[in-house]
Amino acid sequence: MKKPISLKPSCQSPVIPYQDPSLLPWWEPERITLFREGGWETLQGWDLANVVKLGTVGVSPIGLDGKAHFIAWDIDSGEEKHVQALLRALPEGVRPLVSWSGKKGWHIWIFPDEPLPPEEAVDFAKAIRKEAGLDRKACEIFPQSKRSKCLKWPGQKHHETGEIEVFVPPDSLHDRERYDTVAILQALRDGLRSTPSILILDWLAKNAVSPRVPSQPRRKRSKENSPDLASCEELARYLLVSAGREPVPLGKEFRCILPGHEEKRPSAAFWRMPDDRICYHDFHHEKYGIPEWLPLGVVYHALKTGEVVLLPPHETARALAELALNAGVVTPLAQQVSSTLDCNTELLVELEIISGNALEVMKCMLKPKQLEHLLEIYFQLFKLPSLDRVWVVFGWEAALSAQSGFREVKASVRYIAERAKVDKWIANRSLNLFAVLGLVAKVPHTGGHKGDRFTVLEADANEVKKRWDALGHPSLERFNRALVARCLGGRVARAVFRRGAEGSLCGIGCHDKREFPNDFDSHGEADG
Repeated sequence: MKKPISLKPSCQSPVIPYQDPSLLPWWEPERITLFREGGWETLQGWDLANVVKLGTVGVSPIGLDGKAHFIAWDIDSGEEKHVQALLRALPEGVRPLVSWSGKKGWHIWIFPDEPLPPEEAVDFAKAIRKEAGLDRKACEIFPQSKRSKCLKWPGQKHHETGEIEVFVPPDSLHDRERYDTVAILQALRDGLRSTPSILILDWLAKNAVSPRVPSQPRRKRSKENSPDLASCEELARYLLVSAGREPVPLGKEFRCILPGHEEKRPSAAFWRMPDDRICYHDFHHEKYGIPEWLPLGVVYHALKTGEVVLLPPHETARALAELALNAGVVTPLAQQVSSTLDCNTELLVELEIISGNALEVMKCMLKPKQLEHLLEIYFQLFKLPSLDRVWVVFGWEAALSAQSGFREVKASVRYIAERAKVDKWIANRSLNLFAVLGLVAKVPHTGGHKGDRFTVLEADANEVKKRWDALGHPSLERFNRALVARCLGGRVARAVFRRGAEGSLCGIGCHDKREFPNDFDSHGEADG
């Protein structure tokens, strides 16, 4: 049986104005407890300055802001060695304070300079207790959860002994006179005894204390048996190298790579989620008002554009596909489509439909490359003629779709025009020309306000040349439905030019399939 700690007259607690509101917590606790009439009562929404006048007060580490404002360990075993073990387990740079509880135990306190998410505070408290070799019976942690219990505040009377809780030296746990508890509480209020929050987060990352990951919905299986790009560790390494960082294993921290995040210490890590995806964990996400977890596609988009933007799912998937192409992680379907695009591009160059520069730009876009090379590729792209730009942009979209596991390419006129920086009528007629020549095909039952879908065809060189010659090598201004119907027949025209109501050939009320309108004006919204 443990001997009780003797309370010598020379070690009695000093007189402290424990009801002084200036010595109370400087944040608004989510809950407080008050001891009166022989029991503890939990209070919410009360003014702490008034409650303290009624009796002994305990406070929750969690504030009304949902953050943890302190981390504490309550050692009720009465064993000094437990206190020393826990102090030794703390990381270097942490500034702990030890208080005598007023009876037989001690409280060890840490006050972060910036409030922590409750999950990180709980993880740190548990990990330090484990590092010290203590169990729950010997040491209770605060907070325990987002709805944490309260801990008696320093300077308050113990409800059983009437002794005041005071701060004591770590090397002399029974000396209740050396430290000025009032001065320490005032220093804490002024932020003079706080611990940098980054030290706590760094320790969690370095000691592989896995962060709490959000639950994930069940994901659909990849199309065309494509590899799961979202779980590819090579993409995380590519992002690190692109940002000028050394590649590190998953779970190991590094300095944040997001634009505008200038932390000097490690403050981020890549983690594998429960559904096998790899996500970016930003330790300081709340400081910047962004989510704690970011998909690889969003991180890539941020590095590419210089701005962290939360993308909708389809744009996130597109960014992931682009990241994989640039990193050289190419799916079998994307390899097949890219090979077909190369052959078709060479054929277009041979027939002098597009320039040789378009072939070079297409090859550069489809091969692995670093982010810093993208600007030069875009510069070369926009030096190309309009028809060349439409073909290269379409090819790029086809490769991205294939990366995501889709053979079909969503290519509305508006979208292609915006990407290629051309007028919509140019984009429309260019895509129709490629379809008429047999380089691509429009997917049946698509079109309308959602735009056409296309598939890339392995073109027959002789058939392409035959059709091009039959059309008379027209300019885009001369190319339209009537020309195709006259030179190649109505079947070819109907397969490509099909905008309008069911059974309508042209979308302007011409329902007789034997009728074809005259050429549109060169700047008309075209013919498809």
